[in-house]
Amino acid sequence: MNETANKSSISERQYLTFLMGQDQYSLDIMMVKEIIAYSNIMKVPMLPDYIKGVINLRNKVVPVIDLSMRFGKGKTEISKLTCIIIVELIKAEKKVEIGIVVDAVSEVISLATDEIEQTPEFGDDVHAEFISGMGRINDRFIIMLNVSKVLNVQDLNYLEKAAKEGSSLLSGKPSNS
Repeated sequence: MNETANKSSISERQYLTFLMGQDQYSLDIMMVKEIIAYSNIMKVPMLPDYIKGVINLRNKVVPVIDLSMRFGKGKTEISKLTCIIIVELIKAEKKVEIGIVVDAVSEVISLATDEIEQTPEFGDDVHAEFISGMGRINDRFIIMLNVSKVLNVQDLNYLEKAAKEGSSLLSGKPSNS
């Protein structure tokens, strides 16, 4: 391998692309644990609407959010292509697994650093902190999400509550909260 090819492979990162409505988004593949088919989500009472509930993933309770609702775009319409992306975040030195409902998963792409544009200024009314950049592929852009910013501290508290409540609902034992 020549030096130029080696530098190119080092400066590239892989991203999972997915659809939310007509828009294409991406996540750093290193955050993605797995992708599962959309299945029954157990509702947990007294949570914000965008937190759909919890799923039992190999005997582990995983809270699930509807990313479209979190972005204020309305509820995701469930279809044959709807799936849940399981991501792993590190918050307060703890690993947290969260499911994200999306319309469809597209593909894994590689982007070099020179194919990533900085987040444009949108003004005060837009939460641009959710976006880590804009991936440029030929003549189109893909919104690169910063998932750790999509969920704030209060959201994580809700998700922790959902996991505890969901765990007690799945086990049939009352929670201690």
